[in-house]
Amino acid sequence: MSNYKLDTICVQGGYKPENGEARTLPIYQSTTYKYDSADHLGDLFDLKADGHMYSRISNPTLACVEAKIAEMEGGVGAMLVSSGQAANLTAVLNITSAGQNIISLASIYGGTVNLFAVTLKKMGIEVRFATPDMTDEEIEAMMDENTRLLFGETVANPALVVFDIERYAKLAHKHDMPLVVDNTFATPVLCRPFEYGCDIVTHSTTKYMDGHATVVGGCIVDSGKFDWSVGGRYPELTTPDESYHGVVYTESFGPAAYVTKARVQMLRDMGNTMSPMAAFLLNLGLETLHLRVKRHCENAQRIAEWLSQNDKVAWVNYSGLPDNPYHALAQKYMPGGSCGVISFGLVGGRSAAELNTGLANLIQSGLNRLFGAGQSILGILVCHLVELAGALFRLGHDLAGLFLGRIEHLAVGNLGAGLQLCLTHHALHISFRILHELLAGSQQLLRTLDFHGDLCAQFIQQIQHLIALQNALLCTKRQTPGILNHFI
Repeated sequence: MSNYKLDTICVQGGYKPENGEARTLPIYQSTTYKYDSADHLGDLFDLKADGHMYSRISNPTLACVEAKIAEMEGGVGAMLVSSGQAANLTAVLNITSAGQNIISLASIYGGTVNLFAVTLKKMGIEVRFATPDMTDEEIEAMMDENTRLLFGETVANPALVVFDIERYAKLAHKHDMPLVVDNTFATPVLCRPFEYGCDIVTHSTTKYMDGHATVVGGCIVDSGKFDWSVGGRYPELTTPDESYHGVVYTESFGPAAYVTKARVQMLRDMGNTMSPMAAFLLNLGLETLHLRVKRHCENAQRIAEWLSQNDKVAWVNYSGLPDNPYHALAQKYMPGGSCGVISFGLVGGRSAAELNTGLANLIQSGLNRLFGAGQSILGILVCHLVELAGALFRLGHDLAGLFLGRIEHLAVGNLGAGLQLCLTHHALHISFRILHELLAGSQQLLRTLDFHGDLCAQFIQQIQHLIALQNALLCTKRQTPGILNHFI
């Protein structure tokens, strides 16, 4: 464990190149590895030597990313898997068998609820769901000698309930069981659950850790602090494993017993392995995690504050708001922000939301036909207008200033105003090109966008100015039209 700050660990952690080696983490796209002797390979299979025997169990690329995440969380070891669902499933099955049970907070990700309530039930494992408002005594009444762990999410997806880690850690440890926390939404940038008594952390690395919507993945991190030998409750870790020639994980691997068993037994047998290429892409995301998450939180806070003052919004759920019921817990565990997700409801309830959703889907459908895929809210529009203005300025046309003032309120620095445009116009995923097409020959579709009032008139007027400007320039003998057509 280094003494680096988290920002540095995100960039430099895990991979440690030596003299003359590749500066960037290599992709070891290999299933197997070469060794000089059968004895060495035998020691690997008997878990007596360090190294990689088969990429279903471990791989050099994955090992570097695992080391980085373990260091970020402050754990003794980590194991990457194929998805967040695989991480939570493996975390449970590593110490839970048919006929036993676990306790989970009900305010967790819906996919995990299905995994626990449906799939684990088919495997003979009962999941008893507790609500955040239940007292310690009520939760203790749900426990028995077969209860194996207590599970929760740092910030529930999408309910945004903040998990009181210290409270539930004390409750679990009182009954000699570990606390498992899914830290997907917070990430170690905002919260390190081990510092508050948590024993095992899981992640869906698909979300913030990847950050680019490129690779699905999951991770389990072991704090190394839980005493698995207390009370003889976890024989799978403290007695011989016959599938590995009688190895006792707590004796052979000490603080890393849990994550080692998860790797060499569960991952070996279930095969929910992350690929080397996926781990490489994940590592790229981790290198900017400390920058992205902070900005997500800043933006979410500003939007939540703006929404709470908007007369079209009935309610806003975000723990960064002082009147939120989880604000105090968020300040305790995540003083730098809780996440970038906000939930809110519109005045008029479901019918109003359905109206907005229907219009947004219509626009999205049109964009998909024109561009092949939708992009960020108003992002294409702003980019095209700004790029066009820049081209005109470079050509010395002062007319570009006619519309620049009209789009400056869409700048990233004014998120509230940008969202106002979205809410007022119901105009999600609009680009300059589609508006040009609409104004040129599709007035009916333009009316379906349901523009309102002065903003509508100003917006359409500026687009018409652009079309007129283009037409005027097309009449000249300059090369300007080619540049304009590039942007339009």
